[in-house]
This record gives sequence, structure tokens and C-alpha cells, in this order.
Amino acid sequence: RHGFARLTKWAVEECGILDDGSAFGEFVLAPQDLKPELALQFPCRVALRVTIQGQKMDLQLQVDNLGKETVSAACALHTYFALDDTEKTQVFGFQGQNYVELGTPGVQEAAGIPIIGKVERQFRGSAGPLRIEDGTRAIELQQSGFPDAVVWNPGAADAAALADLGDEEYRHFVCVEPVTLQRVEIAAGQSWIGRHQLLISAKN
Repeated sequence: RHGFARLTKWAVEECGILDDGSAFGEFVLAPQDLKPELALQFPCRVALRVTIQGQKMDLQLQVDNLGKETVSAACALHTYFALDDTEKTQVFGFQGQNYVELGTPGVQEAAGIPIIGKVERQFRGSAGPLRIEDGTRAIELQQSGFPDAVVWNPGAADAAALADLGDEEYRHFVCVEPVTLQRVEIAAGQSWIGRHQLLISAKN
């Protein structure tokens, strides 16, 4: 459902401590890591660099087209945020924006999106600052390169049908994902970069 990169083993390129004290790790998926037929279709090097300092995390995804023709790619970071309880949680930053949820278009009229029942809202052109509040803390989100965002929680019924999710675990997370809902075109020898920045703070 989510593409081959999610199901392929990545290599650790490097990791360590930077001069400012932040820790980092870079993980790489290269054509030689793929099945031959897939490597022909997607001759790209994909790198995910994770940098952490205190309550801040920076995720950078880079796709380098090593081939001789343009490649199209759909990219997303499936960020799962642990929560005390979804019933106390709202996601802010989408007010006034159009969305599609389970094939039905709508407009986000309220300031916050409550995580009650199944939520699967796709927002196009939503790269502005976002905020998750769960009653005890806030998580500030910034993204660039990713033009769109998805807010997702399976709800009780879908959670029960997922083999890798406990029946009650849906109550303790929400996904707020930076995505490219439309494929990006990467010319031969060129790169695409998407970035996601997170900051955790106490709720005001």
C-alpha cells in the first residue's frame, strides 16, 4: 500500500554527534538494494537524514535520480505520534483549507481536527505550520518540499482489522504526514528534497 521503500532494508550510511551537540543518522536506499526489475524502473539513491537535539527533530528525505531519464516519485514520511488519548487530541493548522476524506471533499471549518473515530483527511497545498495538542504537550510541525499533508487514525473498526495493530492502540497515536499526493518529476541527474521539522513543548 505504501510503496517499496517501506518494505526494503536500508543501510546505515553514517551517524554521530555534530559540533552543536546534536545527534544524527543517515540511512540510504540505493539501486543495488532493490530487486533488479525495480532498480531499472527506479534508478535512484534515497537518503533519510535524522537529526535530534533536545526536543527538536529534523527529518530530511532526498531522492537523487542516477538514471538517464526523468523519474516520477510519490514520497511521504509516515510520522506516528504517541498520545495519551486521542479523545484529548486535536490537530491545528488546517482551518479554511479544502480536504478529501475517504473520497468525499470538504472544508476544514473548525480550528482543530478532533481525532474521534476514523480520520483520513488529505490536504493539498498544506505546507504551513501545524500543531498537535493532546492535553499535556504540543508538537509543532514544519515541512518543506512536501506540498501536502495527511491526518490519519484508523479508528476502532479498522484498527481491529489490522494485524500489526492492537485493538486499542488506535487511541494512543495520530499520524500527521508530510506527503506528495501528486508524483514529483525528477529529471536525470537531479534531486528532490523534502524536510520535516518537529518541536515538542509543554502545552500553553
